Amino acid sequence: MIHIPCSAAAGQMIGNSNMKKIRTAIIGLGNIAHGYDDIASVKKRLTYPTHVSVLKQDKRFVLVAASDASARQRDIFKKKVSKEVVLYADYRAMLNKEKIDLMVVAVPTDLHLKVCSVALAAGIKYILCEKPMVSTVAEAKKLLALVKRYAGHIMVNYQRSYSADTQKFMSVVEKKKRGRLVFATVQYSGGIFNTATHMIHLVEKMFGPIQKICSIAASVCEQRDPNISFTAFGRGFEIVFKGINNSVGQIFEIDMQFTKKNITLHGDFFAQTSMRDVYESAYQFITRRKKPVADMFSSVHALAVAEKALASAKNGKTIII
Repeated sequence: MIHIPCSAAAGQMIGNSNMKKIRTAIIGLGNIAHGYDDIASVKKRLTYPTHVSVLKQDKRFVLVAASDASARQRDIFKKKVSKEVVLYADYRAMLNKEKIDLMVVAVPTDLHLKVCSVALAAGIKYILCEKPMVSTVAEAKKLLALVKRYAGHIMVNYQRSYSADTQKFMSVVEKKKRGRLVFATVQYSGGIFNTATHMIHLVEKMFGPIQKICSIAASVCEQRDPNISFTAFGRGFEIVFKGINNSVGQIFEIDMQFTKKNITLHGDFFAQTSMRDVYESAYQFITRRKKPVADMFSSVHALAVAEKALASAKNGKTIII
């Protein structure tokens, strides 16, 4: 396993009082919003497990409001944030009353299209949406049309792709210091849409788009988000994704065989401070219009790969993306 030093000290305050303040609000107060901060095993692995963990540190962002239909979730969240943060049961009321620069959408995936659509129609110009962006490519096309209609922008929280350490590793790959990628194996659990799209987006950022999919074994997938094993083919590379049914915790592992050296990346190697890097990208996107790492188009392609892998698992055929 290789090690690349983190780009900044853990827990270090970010930004200064002279920088533009981004008024931020959150819809959905579950684990990724703040709940993981209370889970010791997650805190041990990740310096910034949640959106709130970054928002408390980064002075460039001001959390002004948050919404969740659950009174219990609102009560728990209220104890963690400033008294100035306004809490709402109905996110529509929040969108109508608050001045918001950045809207964080952290509701379940099947609600992403609805919530993002309402936010765009309400005049929100910048949305940071949890992954996957929507449930299907068909939904993604609808959302793309709405983004165009309302002149909005959506970036997706594939946080491992944003990681500063990922960017350093990618520069090493691009310079071919370890030679050309010959073959790779990705192991994951937690569902092809919820988890594997993380890895799909990451490897596509490293090595280029996946162009063809072939399931390892045809199967009837009754689960809503199954762990599918499949082979992905790109220009000059082949990657085997192995879906593992694991009840203990999510698995992230990439074994890469280059012509000069083999590399294995275990667990959350690139995720320790990656949520901080997501917000760095968001700030640059909003203030300087710098393209985010996980924009709508790259995120839709990762979703399309997962969707085609599921189709291939059902019919046993090779599918072109």
